[in-house]
This record gives sequence, C-alpha cells and structure tokens, in this order.
Amino acid sequence: MKNTMFGVYKDSEGYGAAYREDLPVPKIGERDILVRVKAAAICGTDQHIIGWTDYAKARCRLPMVFGHEFSGEVVEVGAKVTEIRAGDRVAGETHIPCNNCVPCKTNRRHNCDNMKIIGVHTQGAFAEYISIPADCAYKLSGDIDYETGAMLEPMGVAVHGVDIAQVRGKTTAIYGCGAIGLMAVGAAYTREAGKIFAVDVFDAKLEAAKKLGADVTFNSRTENAVEKIIKATDGQGVDVVIDYTGNKEAIRDGFKFLKKNA
Repeated sequence: MKNTMFGVYKDSEGYGAAYREDLPVPKIGERDILVRVKAAAICGTDQHIIGWTDYAKARCRLPMVFGHEFSGEVVEVGAKVTEIRAGDRVAGETHIPCNNCVPCKTNRRHNCDNMKIIGVHTQGAFAEYISIPADCAYKLSGDIDYETGAMLEPMGVAVHGVDIAQVRGKTTAIYGCGAIGLMAVGAAYTREAGKIFAVDVFDAKLEAAKKLGADVTFNSRTENAVEKIIKATDGQGVDVVIDYTGNKEAIRDGFKFLKKNA
C-alpha cells in the first residue's frame, strides 16, 4: 500500500484549511483498524474547526486532519483485533472510550471519564485513510450504502434523544429541523409518539419535517410557536421537548410550553 494520501489538513490558526496530497497514511496499533474512507459528512463541529472558533481552540491541537462522520472499507487490522476483518464495510463511531475508567468498566462507555473525539482530539476522516480503534467501528449490512453509513453517527444523536425521552404516546415538540432534528422527527414517528410538533426558522426544513412524520410545524421566526403550541394542547403544553439547536432562546421557549410535571 502507498505511504501517502490526500486529505483536508488544518495546520494554522484562523479561518481555513488546506488540501494536501502528501499526508502520511496513519499507522495502526494492536487494537486499531485502518479504514479507506468512502464517504464523509460535514458536521457543525467541523465548521468550528475550519473557522477556528473558541470551541476548536479549546480542544484541537494543530496540525490535524478533521472530520468524524464517515464510513469506509477496512484495509488493515491490528494484531489483537478479532471482531473485524480487512474487507469489512464499517461506519465510524465518534467517541473513543478509554476502557479503563469506572463508566467504561460498567458498560457506560458513552460516559467515559477520559473520552476523546475522532477528528477533534485525534486525526480525522477528511482523508483517504483513517486509523480508529476497533471499538469505534460498526459493520454495515449489505443494503446500506457508504453515503448512508456516513450519516449513522449523527443519526445516533437523533435517536438517542428520542429514546431517552420515551416518546411513545406522548405529545412531543422537536426544536430544530436540521439533519439531526429531521432524523429525530422520523425517529419519534417510528417510536409512535403522540402528536409531533416541529419548530424551525426555515419553511423548507419544516416541509421536510412534515414528510418525516411531524403533525404540526411552526416557523418561530414568523410566528409565536410558544403561544401556538400551548393553544394546540388546550393550555397544557407538551409532554416532551427535545432541542436539537443548542440555541439558548429555543431552550428557554421549550420550557415555556413543557407540561407541568412532565
């Protein structure tokens, strides 16, 4: 296999990144795998890195390849990897557990005390190859293409929020209809939520939310979503509010139409 690869490389502070064709192919450890990246998606985190915001400054160490939503083909496995083989098609899981802390040892690795993030604390997926721990790879079934595989990581965020909320039979409001919020609408629908309200500031996204299962949509830029949701629930508010915006105003509004003792 060749020794160099192409990739998107950030080597200096400030806005921007460079396309390079002379990056070294990553080495793998005994519990790592080398993946030839077939598809990658752009996350808001990547926008923080390319813009070198305070978020990126506090976490990233330059120089680095970034990107963490990806899928690809395994081309090499470490000496102690038995569950994955070369030729397997995999999707990447962003979070790298230490496997030594109390949460890791009690089957709560998603709460690892020493968590690292692929493409933030380690080299990322905007390149021809990426080395990741075998723990962070999930095999793709034959009917899932690479583009869909690259979206499974953000979809996990959407589904996790819906599952934690236990939405079955409950009136549910979802704030934010970006990619993750839209997947959450679909997840809430398949989890048999009660009436689903979707809130965003773009009509096109709200139209997509309707197609994915939202019963009622509101554009919070042009209408008072708080008043309308309260009215639509006979003054009671909704059972569940899930925010996928991170916007403090949206979070405050969510509490305004959350049912008492929900």
